[in-house]
Amino acid sequence: MALHRVEQRFRARDVADAGALFGLKQRHDAILIASGDREDPTNLTTENYLYAFRDTDVSTGKDPADIILTEAQLVAASATHDDFEDITAQCIGGAACPDDTALATGWKLKLAASGEKGLSTPLTLDGVAFLTTFVPPDPSTTTCIPAEGFSQIYAVALNNGRPTEFTDFTNDSDGNDRTRRAAASGLPGVSTPVTTNNIAVGSEVLKVPARQYWRTFWRERLGEPEQPITP
Repeated sequence: MALHRVEQRFRARDVADAGALFGLKQRHDAILIASGDREDPTNLTTENYLYAFRDTDVSTGKDPADIILTEAQLVAASATHDDFEDITAQCIGGAACPDDTALATGWKLKLAASGEKGLSTPLTLDGVAFLTTFVPPDPSTTTCIPAEGFSQIYAVALNNGRPTEFTDFTNDSDGNDRTRRAAASGLPGVSTPVTTNNIAVGSEVLKVPARQYWRTFWRERLGEPEQPITP
């Protein structure tokens, strides 16, 4: 994925097998990555985004000539900022969600607060993408103590960025069902899985109603000679 601005900086990414997770027709890996310049955390002008890139090049048994090995090949095959469907105003407040065709490359979600930036690695759990962001302090606000800014926690569906139904996000007062303000001020902590139903974010633990059991199927062949599986 190409950078849409030279000054953008990206944190480490998270990868999930999203096609299998949501039963989509086209299998793909979802690569989540957020932009934000850690070296300039108080910048208030640069726009930052959370990106979910759909990598459909996941087949095995490729010819060596089809494997990307150089930076030039990677740039030629990369997506740009404009290729991603902007879902910032979609899937929220009664607005419709984009269809799978519009999401062929993936989606992007604008971090809308002034100067808001992603400074941590996203985390995917049971089809939900979690991200912490940092919102720098407003320099025009006068306080008697140093202003630290604050962090926000995002929870969105991996396949199309729609809000979740987690009450921690829908019952807060920020007017955005995708986000909630973190308990601690200042720079955010990373989202870390604690159990199958809990993640730690900085100093707090969020309960996530994730599935613990998944239905699967297999066929046992008794008395048959083993044969390679034909794709």
